[in-house]
Amino acid sequence: MKNKVRVLVELRPALDGYSGIPQETRLLFRTLLGLKKMAVTGLLQQGGRDITAKMVYAAESERPAAQIRAMSKIVVSFTDDGRRGVAGAISRAISIVMRGISLRASVIAGLSEKLGFFAPVEFEDFVWRRFFAKTLPVDDRPHVLAAQYRVLPLAMATLHRLKISLSGLLRVKRFKKIETRDFDVFISQTPFPGVLSSNTKLIVRYHDAIPIFLPHTIKDRAFHHGAHYDALARNVRSGAYFACVSAATRNDLLKIFPEIEDRAVVIHNTVSPIYSEIDSPKELVKDIVSSRLFRPLAKKYKALSSSHVDVFTRSRLNADQQDFEYLLMVSTVEPRKNHTSLVAAWELLRSRHNEALKLVLVGDLGWDYAEFVDAIVPWVERGELFLLSNVAAPDLRDLYKHAKVTICPSYAEGFDYSGVEAMMSGGVVAASDIPVHREVYEDACIYFNPYSVESIVGGIREAISLRNASETFAEYRRCAKRISARYTAEAISPRWDEFIQSVGSAP
Repeated sequence: MKNKVRVLVELRPALDGYSGIPQETRLLFRTLLGLKKMAVTGLLQQGGRDITAKMVYAAESERPAAQIRAMSKIVVSFTDDGRRGVAGAISRAISIVMRGISLRASVIAGLSEKLGFFAPVEFEDFVWRRFFAKTLPVDDRPHVLAAQYRVLPLAMATLHRLKISLSGLLRVKRFKKIETRDFDVFISQTPFPGVLSSNTKLIVRYHDAIPIFLPHTIKDRAFHHGAHYDALARNVRSGAYFACVSAATRNDLLKIFPEIEDRAVVIHNTVSPIYSEIDSPKELVKDIVSSRLFRPLAKKYKALSSSHVDVFTRSRLNADQQDFEYLLMVSTVEPRKNHTSLVAAWELLRSRHNEALKLVLVGDLGWDYAEFVDAIVPWVERGELFLLSNVAAPDLRDLYKHAKVTICPSYAEGFDYSGVEAMMSGGVVAASDIPVHREVYEDACIYFNPYSVESIVGGIREAISLRNASETFAEYRRCAKRISARYTAEAISPRWDEFIQSVGSAP
């Protein structure tokens, strides 16, 4: 049998929460592990802080205690560098400066950063709960824990900043070399700010071009815009391949770099098998809402989580004898997600048609949210709007199923999981009329203009009417099942198999 393609897969985004890219990272790794022609290894790396622990570069069968101790320190480095207080802060600052000087010199000299080894056998809880448990069903636990893992000690932010800090010293921007000669293909979840070994081909999982076309909506705008574009341009020049999450994303990429048309393909995201249409009592919804109320860290928004609001909300939920009717939106609160327009539309729906209609928002506070939160605090205090966080997939499945409508009002997206998850769970979807929604949701959706509150109101009313008409709803559900089935692992994995095989065998 021909040798397997050796594939290294970036897992860094899996350290984050429930949003799209972290989910896709976990699901893609699990999907690739099921491909028989692949030898898949996961790459562990931090986003913002280097792993300072000493790396293990080979199995040390004669020194198991030393190896376990070293890997244990790596686990600690993912959350804590061990330095406390003023002295620790000073030590950390000095270390960062000295390490920065050393790393800059290594880039100029063209030295490569080696990958460490990590064996999950003694650290299964860390690997499962930190990287995979938020998305994958527990049945997948043995599969991901049986996989091989490597460690890149340099954080993604460090790789980006190394390039940026050197851009003023050298005529040509240089990136840090990473030793990847043990692998035929490396899959990065974002444009990669590094140089791989000559035998390793790069596949960029390209989620969206929002940092380029909507830079006013992203976090840390100057840094992320520059980091995204510079790494992307370097990947294009180096001959990287691109697996775009949608045709809409591919079209945006080709607007910037039309020369890579032959190297950019569309492979849609995979949706977790947890989302399926099962029988669940609607009474569960109130329990889920009351147990997942958002508790922000910012003192300014203590009204969202103060004890009297919690008590009032729970008593209101318990005392409300009416059917708990609600609209649902699942997304981090950030500018392009369009929460403000949805709340305005919901307020109009309540005043004109159904004053008992609730609004449930699931997601953490991202950035530029102050004005929005100020606007919803009165509704939260009245027990009419519920902001939830840390909602596990089985609970989210129940929320999708029983919502009057799941609404996806974004101005821009790369894929947008929530609509497909709602379809798989038995819900009805209304979404903004943008190219990616038309592509992914097709006819299993009611569309509206995201810039018009009245259009959003109309779209939601149409979706509610569809839900309330049994024959129409049954027809809709057949359509939704057919379309959402395209995003299962069974449907997507052959495309990945074909693409990676072709990249791995390319000259």
